[in-house]
Amino acid sequence: MPYLVVAVVAVGLLGLVNLMLLTAVLKRLRTQSPGHHPSPFDEPMAPVGTRVAPFAASTVEGAAWSRESLTGDTLVGFFSPGCPACEDLLPEFVTYAASFPGGADRVVAVVEALPEDAGRYVALLEPVARVVTDPPGRAVVAPAFGVRAFPGVVIVDATGRVTAGGASIGALPTPAPAR
Repeated sequence: MPYLVVAVVAVGLLGLVNLMLLTAVLKRLRTQSPGHHPSPFDEPMAPVGTRVAPFAASTVEGAAWSRESLTGDTLVGFFSPGCPACEDLLPEFVTYAASFPGGADRVVAVVEALPEDAGRYVALLEPVARVVTDPPGRAVVAPAFGVRAFPGVVIVDATGRVTAGGASIGALPTPAPAR
């Protein structure tokens, strides 16, 4: 019987030490920044300096759009219906796009959805951008831009080279005021 009491006390002390160590490890993990664990989804777009791969697509109005049709700095936003972060970015993108130099001719919004599922996004984006639907599983635009996660925004120059981009409008330069 005394051996049983000693064993129970020892197991209890071992459990207490284990709990203290676990608490210390959790406390240490909370103090580390998330940047210590890189993920391929940390940056949703191809890095600055990357050249967009060739692609050919049509806007919802039927106009052709390709890398060769880029004539100057172009703002491109990538959205996916049902994505909470996309919903959050949508109003910011519309505001930024409305002040983008060159207007809607220099802004393209790519919605990863079948045309019949993209209606709300198309309605919100059409006043400030040319809209392209990129069907899931058959997408051509998102892969050409190196999209790894939604949402994403980039500015590309006339040669198709990414000059700015990221997961938020904060990754883009502040537009110059209109003169």
